[in-house]
Amino acid sequence: MAGDRALLVAAKSGGLRVLDVRSPSLNELSFVPIPGGAERVAFDGRRALVAGGGALARLVTVDVADVASPLVVSSADLSPKRRDLSAKTSSGIVGAGSLVAAAFELETSDLVSQKSLLQLVAKDGAGVLATDAFARANLPGASPIAFSEGRLIGTSA
Repeated sequence: MAGDRALLVAAKSGGLRVLDVRSPSLNELSFVPIPGGAERVAFDGRRALVAGGGALARLVTVDVADVASPLVVSSADLSPKRRDLSAKTSSGIVGAGSLVAAAFELETSDLVSQKSLLQLVAKDGAGVLATDAFARANLPGASPIAFSEGRLIGTSA
């Protein structure tokens, strides 16, 4: 939710959809295209953190203070560094303070699941992301992630 008016929806190839919760039919207020599609969305203050998967895996910060005209503020490249893998789907995204954590399930070009990749991206006080992750960890599998009492928590599958 963005305030008391808007619902943010990660609509895969349909990007980030901003819907009016005051409308019985959830009319669309606005739309933001996301490279790789919008897999997950998390709300961080007045900004949405949107994870896109596939070969173009990105983490995008969208200012949703004006729900009728959301503005892309920054994005970080979260595509796997190994070119034989792509981000199948985002299994979680969470922001706290100056950090954003994003987890992706990775697969080969023949669609065989391989592992999960947890990545940490720095953000400044204005919510602008660094252009790339500063830390990466390979995991056998991932479940949803969260920050609790300043610590990143999650379990591997």
